[in-house]
Amino acid sequence: MPPVRSFGPLLFLLLLAPNPLQAAWETVKVDSDARIGSIALSGDLEAYEKQGDIFLYRISSGRRIQVTLDADDPEDLILGLGRETLWYWAHDSQSGLNRLHRYDVESDLDAWILEADSRIDAHKGTAESGRAIICKDHDWFLVEGDRVTQVTFSGEGLPKQEAWLSGDYLVWKAVAGTPGVYVTHLPTKETHCVFDDDDPPVSLWVSGMHAAWVTGAAQGQYWILACRLDTRAPRVVGSSEERIPWQLAIDAPRLVWLKKTGPVWLLMETNLEDEAEQLLYFSELSMHTPRVSGNRILFIRDNCPAEEESCSELNILNPETGGLTQLTYFGRDSIVSSPQIDAGRVAFRRESWGFDTVAEAYAGLETPGPRCGTLSRTGGLNAGVNLALVFAPLALAPWFHRRRIRRSRSRGPNATPSKRLPPTPFPRNVSSSPTTQSNSRGSGA
Repeated sequence: MPPVRSFGPLLFLLLLAPNPLQAAWETVKVDSDARIGSIALSGDLEAYEKQGDIFLYRISSGRRIQVTLDADDPEDLILGLGRETLWYWAHDSQSGLNRLHRYDVESDLDAWILEADSRIDAHKGTAESGRAIICKDHDWFLVEGDRVTQVTFSGEGLPKQEAWLSGDYLVWKAVAGTPGVYVTHLPTKETHCVFDDDDPPVSLWVSGMHAAWVTGAAQGQYWILACRLDTRAPRVVGSSEERIPWQLAIDAPRLVWLKKTGPVWLLMETNLEDEAEQLLYFSELSMHTPRVSGNRILFIRDNCPAEEESCSELNILNPETGGLTQLTYFGRDSIVSSPQIDAGRVAFRRESWGFDTVAEAYAGLETPGPRCGTLSRTGGLNAGVNLALVFAPLALAPWFHRRRIRRSRSRGPNATPSKRLPPTPFPRNVSSSPTTQSNSRGSGA
């Protein structure tokens, strides 16, 4: 008689082997306080404001760095986060002075770049690794290294907001004077108005050579417009029955935007090179604030049908596979905001309303797949599926073993039929309820 073998251990090892098609997202609570302010994400770094100071969080390792130590006076505000570089303003409430700082994470060097009076608007600028845009005296100034150069000259005639740096171009919008979208060519300092309207546009977004925004209602419709920065010729790429803040986002050439039609919200994608359009997802519950990085799209969906209730959850979609993952399961009296995604990393804020309002900073990363002995922190069905995948081979191994013995005996000359035994059931304690999100990482500097 051939030796009897059990295939249970083999199946167990196969299930634990890396699967390139399997992916998961882990999210952790980075910090919690009544005063968690703006957050920013760049690669593996999340920056956030807390009680007047600025902190950095390394997502892959869980290491936290406190960049400033002066608490409420002065109050420090994030200007922008580039690759391993943080730009921030320190505002001294007593002297009224604003100090621009550039902090290099790898060298731990905090450089004081310039000092200006209170006419600086710390929230209007932007920054990337090696340069920043600041708003002073109602105009834009470019900061490169220790050099500061004025690049616009319209003054109070065009109050400015939402600056975007993209190569040789600065894109911004005016909210008074002549409201609209403007493009400044940095080498020549020439500024062109690419769109103007009495109703200032919203949801301005820039990536590569493309810009897009949402304009006012016309005949009951809001229009999504886009243009190339070099040709400056806007065109309509979509419409919606409702306008919401941050209705679109670009990761060139991919534009994702939200369309309201009747009672349904549609998540749309438009290729800005060939203008091919496709529907990615739809929901009867409202959606807002889409973000895109590569082939991952992040968006917020309100999960409370009743208007008097407030709750929203964060979701991520892979358009290539159609896979949708709900990243959070906070429930009622909880609002998710400021979602950001970059190269397999996410960051967002959460406000929880109870006896006291608490703001929390979260971060997350995409992993190749669930690891042995761990559960996915995305919650929902994933937790139960992971448990089932781990315990199923162990539960089925005795059944495979008995079946093999019966087959061997049935081949003998005096074999008699035996009663078939039912397979061992799955463990009853496998749960498919959402797992509770918690910060299991260290927080030392």
